[in-house]
Amino acid sequence: MKYRIDKRNSSKLIVFFTGWGMTPEVTNFLQCDEYDTVTCFDYLQEGEISNLVTKYKEIHVVAWSFGVFFAEQWLETQDIKLNYSIAINGTPIPINDDFGIPPKIALATLMGISEKTVRKFHLRMFTSNAEKKQFISNIPKVDARKLQSELRFVIEQSNNFDTQHNWNIALCCANDWIFPPTSVRRYYESKSISLVDLDLPHFPFYHFKSWYEIINLVQNAD
Repeated sequence: MKYRIDKRNSSKLIVFFTGWGMTPEVTNFLQCDEYDTVTCFDYLQEGEISNLVTKYKEIHVVAWSFGVFFAEQWLETQDIKLNYSIAINGTPIPINDDFGIPPKIALATLMGISEKTVRKFHLRMFTSNAEKKQFISNIPKVDARKLQSELRFVIEQSNNFDTQHNWNIALCCANDWIFPPTSVRRYYESKSISLVDLDLPHFPFYHFKSWYEIINLVQNAD
């Protein structure tokens, strides 16, 4: 996977696994004075972050949408102590009738991928025109072939992965038009993982000012 590291000479690190077709720029607006951040994306490309994280005294993982699937795969290969891990609008089994996006919908998306359909997907991540306009100013470039390859990988591997990681909390947004909130709730309830319900869309980040606010959701849920 590709990654971007933003250093602030901190002993604290947030590793963020972003969603399908996203780039680090989509969360540039989040304040992050207290933490270094590593943003992971473009998951089928070569790149390894293990050596980057070991020097930090405090490590948090935040994963969003399909990033939850890739984060869990990465975590299963690591021997690191996390402080907190937060899953947002996604599960480790992302293509599944019970715990994810229904396979029929995923396959239809796969077969119809084009720049036009991806842009339509982007807009469905929001419920307000103001948020859509804000996102468009940082909208990722569309590489339909690359997105198709990544989605095909997720579809093929989704039910072949034995999930093990015990997330601290999962955020479930009621206005998510991409990843069914009922699937998110069903999965984390089956694992006895704490849920935080929010009346937000699939891309909830415009409702936070900083990464600290997101990390602090764990403490507030305790």
